[in-house]
Amino acid sequence: MGFEIINVNELLKRLDKYNHKELHVHHTWRPNHANYNGSNGMSLQNGMRNYHVGKLGWSDIGQHITLLPDGKIVTGRNFSKTPASITGHNTNGFAMEMLGDFDIGKDKFEGEQKQVALKIAKYFLDKGKYVRFHRENASKTCPGTSIDKNIFISEAKGVLVNRGEPVVVTQIEKAKAYIGNRCKELQEKLNKVGYNLDVDGDFGQLTYNALIDFQSKNGLDVDGYAGVKSFGKLNELISLQNIIIESSYIKEFQKISSKLNYKDKNGNLLNIDGTYGKLSQSVANKYQLKKGSKNELVGLIQKILKEKGFYHGNIDNSFGNQTDKAVREFQKSKGLKVDGYVGSLTIGKLLN
Repeated sequence: MGFEIINVNELLKRLDKYNHKELHVHHTWRPNHANYNGSNGMSLQNGMRNYHVGKLGWSDIGQHITLLPDGKIVTGRNFSKTPASITGHNTNGFAMEMLGDFDIGKDKFEGEQKQVALKIAKYFLDKGKYVRFHRENASKTCPGTSIDKNIFISEAKGVLVNRGEPVVVTQIEKAKAYIGNRCKELQEKLNKVGYNLDVDGDFGQLTYNALIDFQSKNGLDVDGYAGVKSFGKLNELISLQNIIIESSYIKEFQKISSKLNYKDKNGNLLNIDGTYGKLSQSVANKYQLKKGSKNELVGLIQKILKEKGFYHGNIDNSFGNQTDKAVREFQKSKGLKVDGYVGSLTIGKLLN
C-alpha cells in the first residue's frame, strides 16, 4: 500500500484487523525534529524508504509506521508484512519509528508525539502483547537514552483510549491518596538523593514524576505509590550519604562527571576533592549508568571492574552485554541488589 498520513484513532481501527504479537519501538535518529517542518512528513518517509531500499537493499521501508513530532502518523510497510525491525523478533511484529533523536540532550520526547506513542503502546499492552525497545536486543540506545522503558510502560498503562476522543487518565490522584500526609517527607527525602522539588506537601505532577524516576532507577515497582519499599530505599541511600569514601578513582569520577555537565542536587558541578560524599553520591544516583549508556563514566566503570577481575572486555565506554554481566556479578559479590544499574550504592562499592 502507498504511504498515508493518518491519526491514532484510524491506526487503532486498522490494527484491529491484524494480530501482531508485539510492538517494536524505535527512534529514527536521523531524520530528527530539526528536519520536520510540520508538512514534510511524507517527504521524510519517502527519504527513509529510499535509504532502506537503495542503500540497505531491503524490499521496502523497514517500519510499519512513523510517528511525527506533532502526533501524526505516516504509514509505511504493509501491516501484513514482516518488518525489518529487530533481529530475531521480526516475525509478526509491528514496527513503530518515532521521528527524532531521543538520546539525552537531543530532541525532547513530549507533547502529542509522546501521548500518541503511549496510546499505541497501551493498545498492545491491553491485548497482552509485549512492547519491545530496540535496545533490548541490539547494541544501540534506540529508542533513545532519555526514554526509560519502565517509565514508558507505566505511563502507557495509565492511558485510557476512547475510540472517539482519546483522553489521558493519570494515576496521580490515586497515588496522592495513598501517600496521605507523608508527601512533605517524601519530597524532602527525594531531594536528599538528588531531586529538586518544592517541599510544599503537594503531591502533583513533579513529585509523581520524581518518584516514578526514583523507582525505575532503583529496581522498585514503577507504580508511583510511595510505600514501604520506596521509603526503605530512600532511607538506605540517605544513610549512605553519611559515609565519606576516599580512593584514587573518586577524582576521576568527579572530573568525568563535570566534563559531562552532570550536576549535583544543588545544580552545581562537582568539586574535584577526591571524597565520595553527599554531592558526589547525588550525582551517581541522578545519572545512573545502565545497559545502553555510552560515555566516559562507563569506561571508568569498565576499568575498575577489569582491575577487580569482573570484566574482561575492551574499555570502549559502551555499556553492553559484557559490562552488564560484570556489573551484576560485582553487585552479587557485594550483597547489593542485582539489577545491572550503576547508582550511588554500586558506585560507592566500586570506588572504595
